[in-house]
Amino acid sequence: MGVTGAQRANGFTIIELIIAMVIFAIVTGLAVPKASEAMRIARVDRASRAVAVDLEQALGLAARQRTPVRIRQPNGTLQIVAQDRNDATVFRTTELGEDGLGVEELTLNPASVDVFPTGRVSAALTVTIGAGDHERTVTLSQA
Repeated sequence: MGVTGAQRANGFTIIELIIAMVIFAIVTGLAVPKASEAMRIARVDRASRAVAVDLEQALGLAARQRTPVRIRQPNGTLQIVAQDRNDATVFRTTELGEDGLGVEELTLNPASVDVFPTGRVSAALTVTIGAGDHERTVTLSQA
């Protein structure tokens, strides 16, 4: 004689729970790499916007201070520094690495440029920001 409806307990069997957990684990395993890639892209995009703002602010600083401002990357860091060219007073430091915006690589070409109070720059600056295989470039052109 089989189990009748009145005798069967409500709920799920252990087999049904194990199958549900396996399906959940597979779906989660497929989604995690996509989510981490999206986060990496968002970090690089956010850092590139921050660098663009920093470059604009360096132009304003040079005009307000009426002194040339040097934009540079300290050796071995993921930082951009805007400082007085004459006495090395640091006006602004932006951390783009682990402690800041979380990017993995930062390159300034050339290594430093001077922004003059007239709005001109000593050379065109290209800032390359990257994390993983995603990379963005911000350019400050000579005006």
